[in-house]
Amino acid sequence: MSEHRKPRELVLYFTPIYNILIQNWFLEPTEKLLAAIFASSPNSECTLSREVLKKHCRCGPYYLQRAIKRLEIIS
Repeated sequence: MSEHRKPRELVLYFTPIYNILIQNWFLEPTEKLLAAIFASSPNSECTLSREVLKKHCRCGPYYLQRAIKRLEIIS
C-alpha cells in the first residue's frame, strides 16, 4: 500500500513588523506564535482576547503577558 505524500510545505509570513525575525534564536515559541498572530491580523490590529491568545499559545497568563511585553520591547 503506497501513499502519495505531499512535499513538506514551508510557511512564510510576510509581516509589517520588520524588526522581528520569527525564525530567530532569542524568541521563545510563545513569542514566535504571537508575532505571527499579530502580523496576520488585518490592519495589524489583533482583536483577540487574552483568553483566546492563551488557548492558541497553550500557556498561562504569566507567560502570555511576559511574551507580549518582550515583543513590545523588541519591536
